[in-house]
Amino acid sequence: FLQASNMGDVRNIIQRLAVHKVEAFPMMAIVIRERNSYRLVDYCKGTDTADQVLEKLLAGVDEYSNVRLNEASERREREEREAIRSQQEAEYKASLEADKARMEAKQKEIDEQRAEEERRQKEQDDEVMRRQMVASTLPEEPPVDSPPGEILNVKFRLP
Repeated sequence: FLQASNMGDVRNIIQRLAVHKVEAFPMMAIVIRERNSYRLVDYCKGTDTADQVLEKLLAGVDEYSNVRLNEASERREREEREAIRSQQEAEYKASLEADKARMEAKQKEIDEQRAEEERRQKEQDDEVMRRQMVASTLPEEPPVDSPPGEILNVKFRLP
């Protein structure tokens, strides 16, 4: 029964107490659980008075209260450490996300600048091609020494 309920330590305690003389029986062991093991605080013999038994029981309760307070304090500290660790992880992940977003924005800006530069270059190339095409469709200018009948002069006068 004790092994099945994870109280093997209590079994060892009982075996140690069983070596006492028969006059000490009936016996009561005051056992507390500390962390995941059981520990003998005190024991009461059949020859103890009621006041002695009560005193030993109260001492066991006091010791168990101290153990519980220590365990609660340790648990609280552990939870605080875990909370701090998880908060730091969350902040680290947020920082990574911000860095990633910054890098993506920078890359997007670089890509947009490159695309704008390519567009401008293409427009310039297209303009040069258009000028060359228009220039190739125009007839050649007449020579300066051409007879006056072949050249037309247009004059504009503005007020």
